Amino acid sequence: VSNFSIQPYKVYYDIDMKTGARTLKKGNYSEFMQLLAEAEEEERNAPVGTGKLTKEEIRDLAEKYDPQNMSQEGYERFIAYLVEKNVLSKKETYDIGLSCVTIRPGCYIKGGFAPNLPANAMSIRTLKDAGGDAIYWAKLMAQWCNRNSWSDRIKYDALQKVSDILLEMD
Repeated sequence: VSNFSIQPYKVYYDIDMKTGARTLKKGNYSEFMQLLAEAEEEERNAPVGTGKLTKEEIRDLAEKYDPQNMSQEGYERFIAYLVEKNVLSKKETYDIGLSCVTIRPGCYIKGGFAPNLPANAMSIRTLKDAGGDAIYWAKLMAQWCNRNSWSDRIKYDALQKVSDILLEMD
């Protein structure tokens, strides 16, 4: 009789986001899954932005940005301003068109059907693909969301907030 037990391990890469260096690691699978579950629960319970912009703030944004001709850098500054004003929370910005996408804990790629969109809209994935028209792009991306999924619901609501502000600016 042996006291030897085999622990299931998960092999993964740890990526240093500053340098891009990857290090192969292995960890206890059960501990890994527990951390993943905790991160997902924390993400589900994180608050969303509740701030509102004043008419003056919207006018100031309209002077800085053209919603129908916005660069990626301009869009990112615009979103950062909305986070600063608590209109959007950090968790709402994970996948709404920033140049760096953060995978939301608990959200994994899953198949689905494309929305009923015109053929020319099916290939649009970035603001650049939309010709810099942030209003059109935000509305289009919102149509791709599955509102029955909690993660897509966050994305949809965030895109609606962005779209509403862009329309007020226009």
